[in-house]
Amino acid sequence: MRILFRVLGNAIYYKETKAAVRDFLQQAVDKKFIDKSWLDTFDKGELTAGDFEGLKIIISQR
Repeated sequence: MRILFRVLGNAIYYKETKAAVRDFLQQAVDKKFIDKSWLDTFDKGELTAGDFEGLKIIISQR
């Protein structure tokens, strides 16, 4: 029972985190800090952690 709860808890956390990252990228696209292709890459599940770290640096410098 504990394992199931932990798995469900992680799934919920993952969903909330994914939504927050998508919102962050959407705002950056809206402000023209990054190209929409990065949001498309995220939506396809192809954005790596390294890509995201690089985007955060780019966004913070603009």
